Amino acid sequence: MQREVLMAPSRASNVADRIPLLEIVSVEESKLLHQHNDEPDTLSAKPKLSAQQMADQALQSTNPKSQAALSRARAQRQHSLQHAHIEASQCMFEIFTADGGLSNGRSYAFKCESNVERDNWVLGLRRQMVAEHERFLRENHRTNFYKLQRWMKQVYDSEYCSCTGAVMVLVNFIANIVQFEMLPVEGSHELHVFQIVEDVFTVLFTLELSMNMIANWFYPFWSDTWNILDFVVVLISIVAIPLESMPGVNVLRLLRVFRVVRLFKRLESLRTIVESLTAAILPVTNAFFVLLLIASLYAVLAVMLFGEKDAELFGSFSLSLFTMIQVTSGDGWVTDIVRPMHNNIQSHDAPIDLFFTTYYIITGIVMLNVVVAVLLVRVPCTAYSSYPCNVCRAHRRSILI
Repeated sequence: MQREVLMAPSRASNVADRIPLLEIVSVEESKLLHQHNDEPDTLSAKPKLSAQQMADQALQSTNPKSQAALSRARAQRQHSLQHAHIEASQCMFEIFTADGGLSNGRSYAFKCESNVERDNWVLGLRRQMVAEHERFLRENHRTNFYKLQRWMKQVYDSEYCSCTGAVMVLVNFIANIVQFEMLPVEGSHELHVFQIVEDVFTVLFTLELSMNMIANWFYPFWSDTWNILDFVVVLISIVAIPLESMPGVNVLRLLRVFRVVRLFKRLESLRTIVESLTAAILPVTNAFFVLLLIASLYAVLAVMLFGEKDAELFGSFSLSLFTMIQVTSGDGWVTDIVRPMHNNIQSHDAPIDLFFTTYYIITGIVMLNVVVAVLLVRVPCTAYSSYPCNVCRAHRRSILI
């Protein structure tokens, strides 16, 4: 679509004229100063006077002082007119167009309120003119690769191709599950069938990756993290094919299972969840850091208080910290840790109960819920970042309530 310079009267919505940017030859400062210099001097013109006025003028002309005052007034008036004409021409610019087309070689003069406004207009129009000419050249001198890239992008971004890629990933993952469930013996017919299936999916995924690289080459492809992950997984699958007999190739075979991660790229809803969780890593890490500080503080106190009594659980800081993390998870901390520390099975040691109960309330109940609250606040706002901000704020308020 052609871009144009539209002209309209002041405070009016209707367009009076238009200049296509492609027809603009140059935008220059105005050269109309000579036109103003040709204007007649209004003070030097001699109007028609009556007889009485001519007599009065003759009497005044005999006075030297009156003649000098009149000459000074005429000179000041002429100087002010020339200065006004110069300023007017300095605040103007002209647009010159090419022959033919809509403008047909006409030139347009525009007046601005200041030199700064004129310079901004001239600079902006020159930039837009150059950009429009470059865009026209790009669109009319397309290479065969560009045409192939555009067609490939339409095919790759289509819904049919996306659904086909998702189905291939799911079928390949199901085949991996069946293979690891059956665990076929080396050299058996079943293992040979699974290898053929694996090679077929490797070829299909390689073709899909090639389509993606052609459609989004160069920067759009390598700037996407999902494309880089896709490239690494497919590359590992290709490298593992000729290295079947080499030692350590089983590690590459295990990495091929990560093909299912490519499903996140294909399905928009799954990709949104993963990207939201990734964006919430930093806030959740801060909450876990506070949790670790509290666990470390209690671990140091536990070494000082219970290290001699139960060296297996609290003999060092590392053992004590692992024990406190077990308490945080709620995994049998009462029956396996606290009760054996009592002096009598039928009695309770109040300081021990208070120590572990307060720790579990702070970490197992309060801090873990803080982590969940951070996820509930950050993930929805990241997932619906395209929505207006008031939607996110309303969602956050509903969560907090």
